[in-house]
Formats: sequence, C-alpha cells, structure tokens
Amino acid sequence: MASKQAARFSVEFTRQAERDLKRIDRQHQEQIRDTINLLEQDPRPHNSESLAGEKGAFRVRTGDYRILYTIDYKKSVVYITKIGDRKDVYRGL
Repeated sequence: MASKQAARFSVEFTRQAERDLKRIDRQHQEQIRDTINLLEQDPRPHNSESLAGEKGAFRVRTGDYRILYTIDYKKSVVYITKIGDRKDVYRGL
C-alpha cells in the first residue's frame, strides 16, 4: 500500500510582509519563521482563522504576533501579506 505524501506548499512574501518581518526582533523572528515553515505542510493549521471581511484571507497566531496570508490552492502557494503585533496588524486592511 502506497503512503500518501502531504501536499507541500511554497511560501512567498509580499514586500510589505518582508519589511514587517525585518522590523521584529530576532527572537520573535525565529518564532514567526517556525510558524511560517509549518504553513508549508498545512496552510490551514488548527489555530488559523479566516479574516472577517477579507475573502480568502487567513491569520495565524504566534505569541503576540499575527501572520496574515492568502492561499492559492491551484499553485500550492501561501502568500504572506502582513506580519505584526496583534494590536497593530489589522490596521489599514
């Protein structure tokens, strides 16, 4: 019996998300990168939630930070759109 291998997604960052990540201290960057790496295996982990008012957009929590992203299932790509502190990340959406 052949085992099924989980579909693997690639992760791409928007310019905004790249800038957001660079602004965060190293310790939290590592924690955020670990969470993003998990999205490659499962783009909808148990702690992800749909963003209200943003069709096809999701968020995942890592400590006090939120990672906002969309998923393209046809291309198997997770697009990281914004990363930030939970109190600021939703501004400007």
